[in-house]
Amino acid sequence: MKKTKISWSSFDLWRLCPHAYDLFYLEEKGFDLDEKQDRFFAIIGSVIQEIFSRFYNDQLWRLKKEAIPYLTDTLLPKVWPFVLDGFTVNWENHDKSEKELYEEAKGMIPKVTKLLLGEKLLFPNGLQRAEVKHMLPFNEENGIYLMGKVDFLFKDSEVIILDGKATHNVKDDQLYFYSYLYELINGELPDKIGYIYYDTAEVSYIKFSARKYNRLKKEINELVQAIDKKDFPAKPELNKCEACTLKSICSKKELNNATA
Repeated sequence: MKKTKISWSSFDLWRLCPHAYDLFYLEEKGFDLDEKQDRFFAIIGSVIQEIFSRFYNDQLWRLKKEAIPYLTDTLLPKVWPFVLDGFTVNWENHDKSEKELYEEAKGMIPKVTKLLLGEKLLFPNGLQRAEVKHMLPFNEENGIYLMGKVDFLFKDSEVIILDGKATHNVKDDQLYFYSYLYELINGELPDKIGYIYYDTAEVSYIKFSARKYNRLKKEINELVQAIDKKDFPAKPELNKCEACTLKSICSKKELNNATA
């Protein structure tokens, strides 16, 4: 039986347009189109996340501030081409050159390192891990799995989940999605959830909303039912359809009318 994985990205696309979700993740027709999209605005976040994934997972956090020169002068030159190798970037369409963006990322690293130190997110027991990836049976009868990739998961006297962001354009439901996954795996919710903003080097925790959390769980169950029933109607809206990476292969009449 083919396994269907529900990630935050796929779940968020389903909420936007079930038909697009079906095309992209179930029929697997959108990956080639997605790879051709300009990923300029994802570079900074991806590079910083990779840097601090290694900062934690390779135990560099133990060096505290002394790790900064290694992160900026040794690790960044290795991580930068590694990340960009998987991206399509049309540099001529943007007001920053690759060199300028590289220097911007380099300037963020010391600030984020000092932020983690100041927020006491460097723990002596070394249990914390960045970019932890979990997958578990969510509905074993039909092979549906729920999975997540958490940017920062800290475990000490309390459990903290933080999502790294290069800008302040966020969706709190992403944190609730990770909280649900953590609860399913561990039988309890994290103590704190929030964001690390790379651009301003700050941590921002959100107040947990039981209403929003329960709503998200209900929507995930609705997606599971939709997968069972193969029910993926299009939700055409002019602005959404014009921006959709799948518009060139979408055969839904409603969608074609919207983009005509």
